[in-house]
Amino acid sequence: MSAWFRIDGDGTNRYIWSTPNAGATLSCAALFLSTLNRPIILLRNSAGTDVVTAFVSPTALSVGAAWHHILATWDLNTINSAVMYVDDVLKVTAVVTAGQTVDWTGPNHYVGALYNGTPTWDGCLAEIYIAPGQYLDFSQTANRRKFISSRLTPVYLGPDGSLPTGTAPLVHFGFGGSYVNGATVTNKGSGGNFVATADVGGIANGSSTPGP
Repeated sequence: MSAWFRIDGDGTNRYIWSTPNAGATLSCAALFLSTLNRPIILLRNSAGTDVVTAFVSPTALSVGAAWHHILATWDLNTINSAVMYVDDVLKVTAVVTAGQTVDWTGPNHYVGALYNGTPTWDGCLAEIYIAPGQYLDFSQTANRRKFISSRLTPVYLGPDGSLPTGTAPLVHFGFGGSYVNGATVTNKGSGGNFVATADVGGIANGSSTPGP
């Protein structure tokens, strides 16, 4: 998982990405900021039980012009494999419940909102990359450099996001072109295009680009 984001407003949980379980009654996977602007990753099985616990950055991020980057990975067969990097700094190593499975069977994925449409993201998003079933060890600097340069700027992931691993991710909003064509929002990954919903309140080009 990789994403660049700018925070323009706070005060509530804000979702960068989420997907519900098959029954669409609860979120089984999500990347969001808490009310304290701390990045959190939620990973649950179909029963709604956390598969990875305490996947929360201890560091609050400030609202403003600065862009931030989050990079995370996990291996459900390895207890201490869940790690989160924020701006290329390791923030947390979370505990994996071995033998469990994250429920990826929900009908849709959502960028910029929770699966029920609220709350929507207040700020800018770029280079969203979600790749279930793929794994890179981000303790290796070379693997982080596939997503973020030593200058803390985005790295080109390829036309379909496949450069880091050789396989296109499920979700990828990457460099180049206009994403929104009417209601259709282009996903360069393998999971199909998105639809802009009325709750979003409009999508426009960001007023700045990722990087320090």
